[in-house]
Formats: sequence, C-alpha cells, structure tokens
Amino acid sequence: MRPGSSASPASAAARPARWWYGGSTRLLLALALQLAMQRRHGGCGAAAVPVTTQRHIGSIPGDFIIGALFPVHQSPDAKNAQTRTCGEVREHYGIQRVEASLQTIDDINRSDTLLPNVTLGIEIRDSCWYSPTALEQSIEFIRDAISAQDHHGWGVNVTGGEVPANCPSRGPPSRRIKNLVGVIGPGSSAVTIQVQNLLQLFNIPQIGYSATSRQLSNKQFFKYFLRVVPSDQYQSQMMVDALLMYNWTYISTVNTEGEDTRHNAVAAQHLTLADVKCRLTTHDGQNELGARDQELHIQNRGTRKQFPEPADRFDRIDAALWRRLQAGNFPNKVLARHVDPDRYEDDSCPWCGSRATLYHSTWECTNNDELPKLQDEEKGQAGWERLLRSRDPGEQLRLLERAKLAGQLLGILE
Repeated sequence: MRPGSSASPASAAARPARWWYGGSTRLLLALALQLAMQRRHGGCGAAAVPVTTQRHIGSIPGDFIIGALFPVHQSPDAKNAQTRTCGEVREHYGIQRVEASLQTIDDINRSDTLLPNVTLGIEIRDSCWYSPTALEQSIEFIRDAISAQDHHGWGVNVTGGEVPANCPSRGPPSRRIKNLVGVIGPGSSAVTIQVQNLLQLFNIPQIGYSATSRQLSNKQFFKYFLRVVPSDQYQSQMMVDALLMYNWTYISTVNTEGEDTRHNAVAAQHLTLADVKCRLTTHDGQNELGARDQELHIQNRGTRKQFPEPADRFDRIDAALWRRLQAGNFPNKVLARHVDPDRYEDDSCPWCGSRATLYHSTWECTNNDELPKLQDEEKGQAGWERLLRSRDPGEQLRLLERAKLAGQLLGILE
C-alpha cells in the first residue's frame, strides 16, 4: 500500500482475490482458445455411438472452400444441453444433405465448363439444429477465413502445402489455410439469424437452403445473406390466394411457439382480413392440446370426408410415405422416379476422410478397430424396405395405399 493511501486493510486483502478471479477467467478463456486452435479435424466414430460430443467434419479439399452447416444429429436434450452433446443421427435433414453436397461438388469439379482450372472444395460441419453448436462451428469457419486474409507473417499455400525456405524458422503450421468463400446453412431460421449476425461481422456471405423467416429479407440488418427458398411472406400470400380461389369462408391456422410461425400466422390473418370477408381462427399451440394434436385433428376431420377408406386419417406420415415411394425406397418400383444411388462402393463413413456409405442411419468405420462395429445383416437394404419386410402383407398394402393417396392429394398421381 502506498504511503498516505486511505484504503483499509480489508480492501487490501480483497484485492488479490479480485485479481485472481479475473486472472482465472482470462486463463480459462486462453485455455479454451488454445484447445480450439489445436483441435484436429476428421476422424471416425461419429456413427458408432448414438450421441456425440465430438465435432467431426466432412470435407473435400480445393482451391476455394465452401462451408456448410447441416444438422447431422438431433439437438441436445435438456440433460445434455449444457455439454452440447448432440442427439441421434438425422437421416433426411442431415445425412442426405451431406450426400447431396458431396455429389454436387464432385459434379462441378468433373465438369469442363464450370469453374475451369479451379477446384472447388467444401467443409461440412454439424450444427445439430442447435444455436450454441452452430455458433461454435461458425467460429471455426471465421477462423479459417481470417487466416486466409492474413497477409503478414507467413503461411502455407493452399494447393502446395510447403513452407518457403526464406520464412522464419517456426516449424510447420498446425493447419492449412483455407480460402473460405461463403457458408451454406444452417437449416433453422432462428439459428440462421444468429449465425448471420456473427458471419456478417467478418463479411462472410451466407446462403440459406431452408430458412424462410421474413426477417432475413431485411438487407439493412442481414447484408450478407441470400437464400434459395421463398420467404414466409409468400406462403401467407399463397394461403390467401387459395381462399380466394375456392371461396372459403372459414379457415383455421395452427402455429407452434416461435417468432417465425407467429409472424407467418399474423401475416396471413392481416392479408385475409384485408382481402376477403372470412372468419379466421388462430391456434398458437399453447393450450391444453399440443400443436401437433391440433394439426392432426383439423387434418383428420377434413380427410375422413375425402378418403373414408382404406385410410382413416391423412397427416405428415402419409406425406413421408409418399416421399419414400417417390424416391424408390419401397419395393414397388412402378411409380418410383429414377434417383441416383445413395450408397457408395466402399464401406467408409461420412467422416472417414474418403467418401460416405449411407446405410440410412447406420454405418461402420472400417479403419478404426477400437470402435464397436454395428452388426447389420442387410446393409444393402434401405431402412424402410426392412420396415415393410417386418410387416404383414396387409399392412404393407395399407402403407403403400396411404402413400399413393398422398401423391393424389399433391396432384402428382391421378
């Protein structure tokens, strides 16, 4: 204590404690940053366990890299939210989008007219349909982009991978510099908004493939965001156009809790009241019945009048069955469209560094003997084919009939 200082002994004794608290916080942040810098990418084993805390990536090297955020796993439950332990594998929203991205990059690189003399690469990360995980993975993309933009000091050529001889003697770098040109995803509108707020600080473009929130159309706040799907505003207008076309006088809307669905329902209500004289009832999914029960109740009430036999209801399960039939996953191939096979010749998993074999939600990693192997006698058979095989013939016909009715309702089948 300085001479003449008026600080009391109690305050002097408290000063080291305050310094240690601040120092320990800085130490923890430094350790976290060091672990993030030393994290190694790739590896096997994501599919051999039902939940995962590891952050695996699937990538194709190239001169220019596109980042992608796909929900390969389910979001963490309440028990694992603090540790951000992701849930089970998501086949449709996750694995199939990974497969489609890898195939698209391969097709572009094989083309003689698209991007000549340039190799396009991709780095796919798992967002788990969860905001904290998506933001964590976005930070990895940002770190790569900053490394590629850093012109001072020394680095590694993206294609060569060798350190020039005249560089300072610092040893080889721990990771290659990647020319990140943009990020695709994530899927959820709410998560996309948070990721965009982070990416636009570093001028990184973002393209949404399923984010439909109207807020993302505001270029004043989301300057670096583009999307390939229409906004919810057009969905609201479409519902009003349907009312006018069929001269309906009563509609009932069901929306789950959330900003996106609430804004969509309110927009539809405003458009309806402005254009037609119609009674509109809105359910926000917060009463005694869940939103899913309300939806089924409304759908089933109208569907039973149109299709009394053999199905007694029509819901999202029927639509999913139709998609399965359309994609050729049912034994009945008469109505199935031609699609590219979703299985590769090798037996590697999507995160094994080579290429992926999609056995729907199960696969093996052949290059790691320490991992437990998944035993499956019918690997070459699709999951829904196995499901149908486990049913009796009558149940198989009922499932296929419901899929057919879904196609008729969508106007695809006559």
